[in-house]
Amino acid sequence: TGLRSLRRAACDVPSAPRRPFVWSRTFSSNPAEAKMAGLALVGRMAGSLLDLPPCRCKVQVTRIVFQTRDGVNLVSSMFSALKMDENGDIVPSQSPSEPVSFPTIIVRTPYNRKHLDFVSRRFAERGYHVLVQDTRGRCESEGDQDPLLFDEQDGQDTIAWLHTKEWFKACPRVAMWGMSFLGMVQFAALSPRSSGNLHLNPTCLCTIMCSSRLHPIMNPDGNLALSLFTRWHYITHHLGENTTLLDLMQLMRKMDKRTKPAFRAGLRDIDRIITGQDVETVLGRTLRENIDAPADGPFYQKRDYTSKLECCPPSLFIGGWYDFFLREVLQDYAAVRGAEAARTAAGCVRGPRCPGPACAGTCAPGEGGSASPAPRPTGAGARSLLIVGPWHHFDKGAAICGFKEGLWWFDSVLQNTPAPRPPPPPVRLYVMGANVWRSYDEYPPPAMQHQLLFLAPNRTLAAGAPTGSDCTPDTYTMDPADPTPNVGGGDFHPTDAGAMSQNRLEARSDVVTFTSPRLRADLEIVGPVRAVLYVRSSAPHTDFVVRLCVVGSQAGGSTNLCDGCVRVQPGTGDVQSDGTLRLTVDMWATAFRFKPGQRVRVQVCSAAFPRYMVNPGTGERFPEMEAGRITGLPQHQEIFHDESHPSAIHLPVTQGTSLSVAFPPASAASSCAGCCGPASEELQPSTGVPGSDGGVTERDISELPAPAHQALDPDISGGTGTDALEIA
Repeated sequence: TGLRSLRRAACDVPSAPRRPFVWSRTFSSNPAEAKMAGLALVGRMAGSLLDLPPCRCKVQVTRIVFQTRDGVNLVSSMFSALKMDENGDIVPSQSPSEPVSFPTIIVRTPYNRKHLDFVSRRFAERGYHVLVQDTRGRCESEGDQDPLLFDEQDGQDTIAWLHTKEWFKACPRVAMWGMSFLGMVQFAALSPRSSGNLHLNPTCLCTIMCSSRLHPIMNPDGNLALSLFTRWHYITHHLGENTTLLDLMQLMRKMDKRTKPAFRAGLRDIDRIITGQDVETVLGRTLRENIDAPADGPFYQKRDYTSKLECCPPSLFIGGWYDFFLREVLQDYAAVRGAEAARTAAGCVRGPRCPGPACAGTCAPGEGGSASPAPRPTGAGARSLLIVGPWHHFDKGAAICGFKEGLWWFDSVLQNTPAPRPPPPPVRLYVMGANVWRSYDEYPPPAMQHQLLFLAPNRTLAAGAPTGSDCTPDTYTMDPADPTPNVGGGDFHPTDAGAMSQNRLEARSDVVTFTSPRLRADLEIVGPVRAVLYVRSSAPHTDFVVRLCVVGSQAGGSTNLCDGCVRVQPGTGDVQSDGTLRLTVDMWATAFRFKPGQRVRVQVCSAAFPRYMVNPGTGERFPEMEAGRITGLPQHQEIFHDESHPSAIHLPVTQGTSLSVAFPPASAASSCAGCCGPASEELQPSTGVPGSDGGVTERDISELPAPAHQALDPDISGGTGTDALEIA
């Protein structure tokens, strides 16, 4: 029942007619045959639950070892698709010159290739050869692990090795698939124009929650992503060759207990705490020595593959509104789409394999050097697509969407068969609150307009600019010994991420909130959000975190939507004549529809621990630790919001809604008579998520999975969250 509920919630995709589940064969007494029958049974059950296309092939698994250019042996599992007839018998090749062949999918992982057997078999059963490889220094593969350093040459060597195989030459179309690190190695494997090996680049990619560069992931906006650094090191160290899925589940369950002490330890001690060993590991030393390296330094430059995006093949980009990769996913998609648009405008007929950045239509099929064969029969005219759902990094809905949409994408680009459904629009975004998928021709939506929501007296938000000049600023103090915690959002955690109640966080004295009146009409925002703050701090080195929230109409519960952080040091921001500092905070992006009766809220604080390393306020990059206690200077902060200091949030309001319509008329309560005291309308505490007065009011307009959870659809008692209740 739980699996069927998950299928309804996360995979509500119109597809082929449902097939009755049939026990086609009895289990044999032969162990090998019984195993094959059991695997086939699992495949049919998975296809039925996820509404996948019918199985076309049987699967043969082979362990493969091949040597890279520098003599390192990499181990892979090859899931070979064997075409079968209606009786389930394997169809032999008609002749040596016409072998039964299929496109190939490459998956490279540092997390034990055996954990991807389920996904690999599902791809292979539907007409793909799937090569799953342990990356260098991981599990059975030789060498030392150094994240993304050798993945460029190892990925290129893997593709070149495929091109030497006769079975591959019968169908020389290759794709890559994967999430997170498995997606980053896809960009690494691309050959740049200068290499002369564009013909070796994959036909298409499916990148799920990943980035073409490492620095902004480990050091977002100048902050060290402490929880990501620590928890990723923990997972990578303890995932070994013999780790089973049950071991993995236990590993994740123990993660908080093992990593929590490391958050309040020095960088040199993190490896010892994570591994339980006195001798520092190679990975631990590499991360410790280079985690704070500059973006233009050799460590991160060798792991920056953004220059390859101009020749990136058609790609499916999948992101989540609460994922820490979101900003990079949107930027990579924009770069690839820009290159595609430039080639289209120039009349290029060869797509990303064109040897020049702008061939002006002179690059005819088959030209471009002896190393460039004729264009492939598929993929050259495909356009990259973008999907963003309401997911955080560990969300099951993202994984299911990545597999199902990846399968459709590969069928569309790689197979010489009609696509199972019409081509989708280029951009599909899930609008939370409305709980619908919306389709756009580009991102950000062209009809979007940035409208200002101003911080106002009495800790309120107003649609009009402030007029008074004597308003007292709001103040708070952040103590590094007791840093403001992070709750939800883009943290690297399987459960404490995504949309979460902010009530306990907002009750702290080091968090200031500004809340709007109850909205009179719908207000929908889709796109990038940013804040402009006028501040003053007692410390020249400090942080400011700004978070956008929605307050429900039922009990005042506050839930996060998006946030951003800026690290302040001498030279950051614009110094005003009165000594205040004007800061611009990139709050990333979101898509949400506020309903009448709900309120908009903005949080301002100076830490999000342990998502980001605490700023000690002393000018040191990392704080000192004393007996598990973070040391540093208390930082007294002032937030200004008057006529001379119009602090505001820039909201990407979509066509058809407006702040001026949604907000009630300005009243006397917005004056500074109260000198920034509590909001005029008392907010009752709540542990729930924000309310909605009507549930889903619009139909799903795209063939995409709905989210596996209804975190922002709280009226489940009214009948709109049935599947979420069944899963719970």
